Amino acid sequence: MPRGKQYKRYWPLAPGPWFKSVDQDEYRRRYFAQLNQLDPVEVLCDLFELTGQLDPILLCYEPPGQFCHRRLFAEWINAQCPSWEIPEMK
Repeated sequence: MPRGKQYKRYWPLAPGPWFKSVDQDEYRRRYFAQLNQLDPVEVLCDLFELTGQLDPILLCYEPPGQFCHRRLFAEWINAQCPSWEIPEMK
């Protein structure tokens, strides 16, 4: 997190301690295994509660289109609940 900035965090979506030590294929495998332990409806309810019922925005520091856990989460939630879409903001 940038120095001097305060953002709310939802820790269940944070990748594990392995996140800087594995290749992309292993990262995907581990992160999806982690996400599969969660209930997607509960996650979205928690995110809306965290934002005071405003649309949650997931932030990371990789440019749009680059590998990041934010897009993996969007891929996972869309697979679990196809009617929910998490667009990429630019």
